[in-house]
Amino acid sequence: MPWHWHKELELFYVESGSLEYTTPGGKIMFPAGSGGLVNANVLHTTSPCPGAGKTVQLLYLFDPSLIAGAPGGRIERQYVTPLISNTAAALLVLRPDCPAHTKALQQLSRSFCLNQTGTAYELQLRSVLSALWVTLLGLCPHRRAQLPPAAGRGIRSNS
Repeated sequence: MPWHWHKELELFYVESGSLEYTTPGGKIMFPAGSGGLVNANVLHTTSPCPGAGKTVQLLYLFDPSLIAGAPGGRIERQYVTPLISNTAAALLVLRPDCPAHTKALQQLSRSFCLNQTGTAYELQLRSVLSALWVTLLGLCPHRRAQLPPAAGRGIRSNS
C-alpha cells in the first residue's frame, strides 16, 4: 500500500503472516495475532513482510463519530478527542505476547466474526468498537480523559 492518510481511524488485526507499518515515526512489524490502531490523519504505508507466508489483515476504517456520537458531546470531548488528537498516539500497537493487550486483541478479533447480514449489524459493531475503545483507553492511562467529580453524573427523575 503506498503512502497515504485518511481522516478515519484504521483499526486492524493481522490474522496470518506479518505486516510492516511505516509512519514518519518509524517502522513496526505486526506478526499474526497482533493488531493496532492508526490514528486519524497519520501518514502511513503497509507492506507484507517477506517470507512470512500469506498475509491476511482484517481492518475497519471508520469515522471517530461512530464512537463519539454527537459532535461536541461528552463522549467525544472526554473519551474520543483526547486520544485522536494526541500526536504521541499515531500508531497504537497491540501485541499477543503482552498480557495487558489480551483483552483488546480478543475484542478486536471477535468483532470480525459479527454477522454482517444479521439484524442490526451496525449497532452491534458500534457496541463492540465502543467496548474496545474503553479497553484501549485503559491501556493508555496518560491519554485517558478525567471525569468530573461524581456529583451530577447520575440520572435524575422528576417523579
